Amino acid sequence: MRLQSVTAAAVMMVVALISLSTRAAEPASGKGAIKGVAVYGIPVAKITITLTGPTKTTPATTDDKGEFSFENLSPGQYTVDAKGIAKNAYRKATATVTIADPPKEPAPLKLKLQ
Repeated sequence: MRLQSVTAAAVMMVVALISLSTRAAEPASGKGAIKGVAVYGIPVAKITITLTGPTKTTPATTDDKGEFSFENLSPGQYTVDAKGIAKNAYRKATATVTIADPPKEPAPLKLKLQ
């Protein structure tokens, strides 16, 4: 009787260890996001935003509130470039953002055009 319970406990431990090692080997399935606003004193609409990441480059344009967003991003490091006209002059800004693994809720990114 004692041998059966020890054997059952050992089998359960092996199954638990296999389960844990399988989960650790699985790729991260979470997706992150980058959300922000382009400002030159105040939010600026129609600024071109370019997101460059580990596998691709994605363009966007700020809305009427100067806001932009990129979603469904894999963990990694991204560069966010903003370029456009504000106060009758060409302005730009750059920021680097890292999406953690697993991704967390994005902090708002404020790109200050210069």
